[in-house]
Amino acid sequence: MPTITRVEYTSEPIVQRQRWVYWLKWLASVLLLGWLSLGVDWRGLAYGLGKELHTLYRWQTLGWLGLYSALYGLSLWLKLVRWQNWLQQAGVNLPISQVRAAFLNGVALNIVGVARMGDVGRAAQLSWQAPHLLPVVSGTILREKLTDLLMLAGFTLTVWLGLYSAQLGQFSAGLTAQQYDLFRLGLLASVPVWYALGCVTLHPLGKWCQNMPFIPTWLKTVLGASLTLRAFAPLTWLIWLVMGVSNGVIFLSLQSPLSWAFALWLSCGVLVAGFLAVVVSVTPANVGTHHAAVIFFLQQSGLPLALALPYAVLAHLLPTVLPLLFAAINLPFHQPFARPNQKGSG
Repeated sequence: MPTITRVEYTSEPIVQRQRWVYWLKWLASVLLLGWLSLGVDWRGLAYGLGKELHTLYRWQTLGWLGLYSALYGLSLWLKLVRWQNWLQQAGVNLPISQVRAAFLNGVALNIVGVARMGDVGRAAQLSWQAPHLLPVVSGTILREKLTDLLMLAGFTLTVWLGLYSAQLGQFSAGLTAQQYDLFRLGLLASVPVWYALGCVTLHPLGKWCQNMPFIPTWLKTVLGASLTLRAFAPLTWLIWLVMGVSNGVIFLSLQSPLSWAFALWLSCGVLVAGFLAVVVSVTPANVGTHHAAVIFFLQQSGLPLALALPYAVLAHLLPTVLPLLFAAINLPFHQPFARPNQKGSG
């Protein structure tokens, strides 16, 4: 009778590498925060933060922070509705409670994890009892990311135009500060136009590549997902608008002297800077990288570091804590995952 030899496998090298990566991430965070602290008027900053903490207990400040939380929750709910609709279009019909649980857990994992693992996690969680649906669910997330990337490209171009126009003295010399702020805010109305141009460009390209045998399968999948982006353009625009307005509420909570038009334009710029900073999660919870990107943009826009730094802290702290809080609140309402009802894989 043959004997069975038991082989012991060790994952010690992998564990050691993960530990090194973990501590290197924290080191990168500390170095970035240290670099940001150079040139800070700590006495003035301490006075400002002390004043802000003193006013934090006023109903007005708490009201602004509550409004931000409501707007942020609204943006998450709109994203959830968009994903649910895409799942239904793909033929995957699940109760909204199960989709909500996977979505909130994925958002939370994106914050504490690395390399956008939350998107992989929610696809796996939603299809764990039906593994053959994993490509279908992953395709809906790919469409979501393509939609947001197109909108991000439109906002990035608009914000760049606003920053570039500020350097053209001959253009801005004939405008008052209020008129110039309204002009830059009006540039945001062109974002849907850039999004539509992106859809018009990708749609024929996506149809053409499906019949080309020399194009890799992964590229066909990416470009094929672009065929359904136009249907959710209004909802995506509304999501980004709500996120931009919520960033503007932070300026109100800090009681900054900025005009509403300038604050709203800055908020959309912060949205762009923040998204570009967290595309690849380099540090734990994006500590340091997000702050650096936001502060850099605000200073390029003319804001002093005494205002940019507290704003960057709040703009990172609130979107980090709130998704974790929402995911925790949703846990008592979490139901066991049932097998999805698939009508087709369209």
